[in-house]
Amino acid sequence: MATDNNRTKTPNDAVKITELPEGSQLLLVDKSGTVLERMEAERFMELLRATVQVGGRNLLKDSQLNLTTVSIVNREMTAYLADFPSGTPITLSFDYEHEGVTFDERSRFGIQIGVKNMGGYQLYAECLHYLTSASDKGRATRTIILPDGMDIRTTKMQCFIQNISGGTVKLSNVKVERGNVVSDWTPAPEDLGFGGG
Repeated sequence: MATDNNRTKTPNDAVKITELPEGSQLLLVDKSGTVLERMEAERFMELLRATVQVGGRNLLKDSQLNLTTVSIVNREMTAYLADFPSGTPITLSFDYEHEGVTFDERSRFGIQIGVKNMGGYQLYAECLHYLTSASDKGRATRTIILPDGMDIRTTKMQCFIQNISGGTVKLSNVKVERGNVVSDWTPAPEDLGFGGG
């Protein structure tokens, strides 16, 4: 493997840039190759960093649950989502494991918080997993943007399993955090005897 300035050549001649050379520019190009915009690389990195919003604090109490049956469980939020301005990103995540279940196209499990009524139907901040096999495990994640005109009337989040029979299903380590980057599960400070945010 050879190196040349800020580029590393791999055995298959692919080039990996490990550092932006001083004064670099990025070009925004359309399909035909026409340059639409030219931007200093440092400015691009500033804009990119500005879009990353990391929270990390779990907004859900008693989140290390093990939901193992076909059921619905409510958990209390430590923050009222309606207090956040519209446009705030909220990231939801949970671990799941299921084995030997019977499922169809409606089979799913997940977490959701009602955030708005729209013409008779409910809009949710939710993270859902639809089954594609009888056995699987992983971590489901989703980021949503809190909508304009929120009418959140609850401080509860619902965990549920639907249209699944037989076998075992387990949901655990649920996390609701402010920001658009998922972080590792942690308990809410309130679960450890601390309050506030």
